[in-house]
Amino acid sequence: MIALFQSQTGLAVLGFAMVAVFTLVVMSRRVSPLIALIIVPVAFALLGGLGAEIAPMAVDGVRQLAPTIVMITFAVLYFSLMLDAGLFEPLVARVLKLTGDDPVRITLGTAGLSLFIAFSGDGISTGLVVLAAFLPIYRRMRMDTAVLGALMAFAVAVQNLSPWGGPTPRAAAALGVDPAAIFMAVLPAVVAGSLAVLLVAWLLGRCERERLAGLVSDDAEVDAEAFAGGGMIGDKAARRPKLIWVNLALTLALIVALATGFASPVILFPIGCALALMINYPSLESQRTRITSHAENLVSFVLLFFGAGIFTGILNGSGMIEAMAGAAVAALPAEVGRGLGPITALLSMPLTYFMPNDAFFFGALPVLAKTAAAYGITPLQMASASVLGQPVHVLSPLLPSLFVFSALLGIDPGRYLKRAVPWAIFVSLVMIAAALVSGAVPLFTAS
Repeated sequence: MIALFQSQTGLAVLGFAMVAVFTLVVMSRRVSPLIALIIVPVAFALLGGLGAEIAPMAVDGVRQLAPTIVMITFAVLYFSLMLDAGLFEPLVARVLKLTGDDPVRITLGTAGLSLFIAFSGDGISTGLVVLAAFLPIYRRMRMDTAVLGALMAFAVAVQNLSPWGGPTPRAAAALGVDPAAIFMAVLPAVVAGSLAVLLVAWLLGRCERERLAGLVSDDAEVDAEAFAGGGMIGDKAARRPKLIWVNLALTLALIVALATGFASPVILFPIGCALALMINYPSLESQRTRITSHAENLVSFVLLFFGAGIFTGILNGSGMIEAMAGAAVAALPAEVGRGLGPITALLSMPLTYFMPNDAFFFGALPVLAKTAAAYGITPLQMASASVLGQPVHVLSPLLPSLFVFSALLGIDPGRYLKRAVPWAIFVSLVMIAAALVSGAVPLFTAS
């Protein structure tokens, strides 16, 4: 049995089974994500006869995620401090003026702001800013925060196809194509995807309006913090209204630095946190109070990332990822070669859901592109097809951000996935259709 799992086919089966079991366990809501991130990969590693290698693989996985852990920890702390200081209160007030108490306007506002901010290419920052602005509104209106998370994720996925986003440079590097050329080719798909996100926002808003009919009455005027709980929402004693312009300037400078690549977010966010603490809470006692008030959430995030490091470390170090990519490509019959463009686009949804972007773009895509070349499909067309499944990818349980934002939204990751995945597939299909119509991805080739 163990010898079977040590073959390439066996490793692929083991890898797909591990991801499937992990997803089902998380969605069943019977085990916490942290426990699943640790127990499931360890169990499958033991099943595959990799017991002696578990510790080194886990350490490598955590080490690779260390910069991300630093970034997200200080990013969450920074935006939490800005919430404490009241930076986003005017924005929330303005949005409330525009949206009123209408769930449809609120969801459209969520999608619009997310699409605008996500063009920076930094999904984490986009998520934190959008949550800071809209989470009080959703809680005030008793709207489903899973809707907020879904719209935010879709917007990030669509706008992340920019040349400085995540998937486009990966596809470009894997196939030797200019990232700007890929972006220009998929631009119609990006526009269509943005419109699809707005359509989904309108539909979900109508669903929320119907669900809340008769529930939201005069008590909706209660202060947002009455429904805020913990997490992203600060307390009134920490407000610093006189420093709002200073905090705004600091935040804008941070966002510009992130968008322009002035420095790595691994150092920008710690610097931002230090400045925010010194400016708003100059005394040592007040600084300690602010950090302590967010310690519980920060520890939760860090533990989730450590768990994700163990999971991805075992998945990568065991060779499962490479075997999964090879098996997926080998499963394609030779006669489907003329349609490898749309096939690659469709495959990008499940493959990037079940494996990290790096594994798909640097493992499966080059093999697919080499096969497609025999049928006259260019590397640019294959690269364009490969990035169209990102709305589904951003919901992958392999991404620590899924659990981070679920925690911030105050919802179970399983319920979040059930609500968001069908709409993610819809947005991806709209983008694929637009790419086919525009010619960025050929439906069939002549040869």
